[in-house]
Amino acid sequence: MRLRKIIMKKIMFLLFFVLFSLFYNNKAKCEEKFVKRIVVMPFENLTGNKRAVKIVQGEIINELRNKGYEIVAEDDVKKFYLNEGLRYTKYVTPDITKKMKEKMNVEAVLLGVLTSYSEKTERIGIYLTLVDAEECRILWVNHVSFTTQDYAKILGIKPFSTFEEFRRMVIRELLKDFQESNFMKNERFYKVAVLPFVNKTNFKNANIIVTYLFIESLYKKEDVEPVYLGLVKDAFIKNRILNQPFYDKEILLKIAKELGVDYIILGSVDSYVDAEFEIVPETQLSVRVFDAKYGKLVWYDIAEYRGDQEIKFFDFGKIRTAENTAYKAIVRYIDTMRKVMK
Repeated sequence: MRLRKIIMKKIMFLLFFVLFSLFYNNKAKCEEKFVKRIVVMPFENLTGNKRAVKIVQGEIINELRNKGYEIVAEDDVKKFYLNEGLRYTKYVTPDITKKMKEKMNVEAVLLGVLTSYSEKTERIGIYLTLVDAEECRILWVNHVSFTTQDYAKILGIKPFSTFEEFRRMVIRELLKDFQESNFMKNERFYKVAVLPFVNKTNFKNANIIVTYLFIESLYKKEDVEPVYLGLVKDAFIKNRILNQPFYDKEILLKIAKELGVDYIILGSVDSYVDAEFEIVPETQLSVRVFDAKYGKLVWYDIAEYRGDQEIKFFDFGKIRTAENTAYKAIVRYIDTMRKVMK
């Protein structure tokens, strides 16, 4: 009798385990966003090096094809824009991506930014965003910013001998987690719009880089869903709003309503020193959070970070680009900032 009970318990446990596995797998399949065919838009170039942006975009496309993704030919993308009477822009909207989905049978659109590129100072910075073709919701975001010194081992030995090899290594690192399982959209509690930051520095495009990095850092938190920056820019155009240092309450509420967000993040880049030779990179940001429900600012702080803050011994732990100091500054403060999002 006792043996029978033990056997029955084991059978019930196995049955429960099988049913749970089937439920979990079916749920996961429903939540996954199937992406196989992608449109790659012309990359935004913050470096001024036209040759570099073409090389980087081409190598990223090749890497994606090696991963099994089908990429729409560049000529077909140009033909689409010509036939639809559209001009290339630095962002897309749902009206455009839905037509892409219909005419080119794609599930997603990849947008890129070349943030830095120099063979002289041996550095590369790239930012990528993948949005779905139905609503322009962010599916995946990542960035890299490296110098060749970041790869140097003990005694300065590097795992490559040419800048081209370094570039390919950076691109592989950028796309390391670009895979179907990471496109799954978990339920997010808060929807947040990041407005373009104001640049108070002499470093051109520092505000653009910081805005992108803020979106990435929010997306990598499981409870926050940041709005794709292209939708924010489109809301500005639709409501005839100019990018400005300060926004009054009515404008912020109008933007929040247009985008359907719970919070708006806005701020300025007060210091952005990039590493050149022996200079230590650093970033200082002023950040504010606006609560759309209560119509008021609920958080303000200054985030800053220096590239030599976490050096352990020799130069291990040193941050060598301003882009990475900006990301470090954002990540360090973002958990504190999220406490007001309740």
